[in-house]
Amino acid sequence: MTVILQPNHLSDVLLHTQHDREVIRMEVQSPSLVNLLFYGPPGTGKTTLMRVSALEALRFRGLVVQDHKEAVAWGNVFELDHNTGFSKAALDKALSRMMLATLSSVDRRFVLLDEADSIDPRSVNNVKKWLDRMSERDVQVFAATNHLDRIDPAIRDRCLLIHMAAFSQAQMLLWLTKQVNAAGLPVPDEVRAVDMVNRSGGSMRNLRQELQLYAFQCGAPTTPPPRLTILPGGQV
Repeated sequence: MTVILQPNHLSDVLLHTQHDREVIRMEVQSPSLVNLLFYGPPGTGKTTLMRVSALEALRFRGLVVQDHKEAVAWGNVFELDHNTGFSKAALDKALSRMMLATLSSVDRRFVLLDEADSIDPRSVNNVKKWLDRMSERDVQVFAATNHLDRIDPAIRDRCLLIHMAAFSQAQMLLWLTKQVNAAGLPVPDEVRAVDMVNRSGGSMRNLRQELQLYAFQCGAPTTPPPRLTILPGGQV
C-alpha cells in the first residue's frame, strides 16, 4: 500500500499564495532571527508548516536532512506542545538543550511551540523572558495556534504573524490531484474527488487521511511504476 507522507519541503505545502511561501522562505533564510507565529483554524497545516520551515532553514544552511525526526535527532530542533507543557521547567529544559552544541554541521537551532494557546496566562512573563533569552542564543522560535486571541500581546509582538486560513474546495482539489499523481495512484473521477474534499470539512489533516484511505482502497504498489520515455528514433 502506498503511504502518503507528510510534506518535508516548503514547495510541497499547500499555501494560499506564492507570496506567503516567499515570505516564509525569506524569513527562514535571513541571517537575522525572526520568530514566526502561525495561526488559523484547526487542520490548515500550521504544525506541518512550522516543522517544514525549520527544515527549509537548515537545508539553506547546508544540512542534508530528510525530515523533522532527523532534525530533532541532530539537535537542531526541539519541540514543545500541550503534552510537554509550557511550564518553567519545560522552558528551562528547552533552553538547556539549545545551549548544547548540535550534532550536525549547522549551528542554527529552532524551538517549535505547538498549540501555543495552551500556555498558562500565569506563565506569560516566563515565556516572554524565555523568548528573549532564545534570541540572545541564536535560537529561532516557531509557534502555532488555533486561537490567536488567546496569545498574550507581548508574545505576539515578539513574532511575525502568518495567517493560515481555511482552504477553498478548488485549492484542496488541486492539491489532491497533485498528490494522487505524485503517488502514482489512479485518478479518481470528479464526483469521488469532490466527495473526498467535502468529507474533509476544510481540514488538510482530514484530506490527507482521505487520500491515505483512497490509496488503501486502490491497493496501489509501494512505488509508482516507471514511466517510459520515447526517445527520437523510437528508442525507449
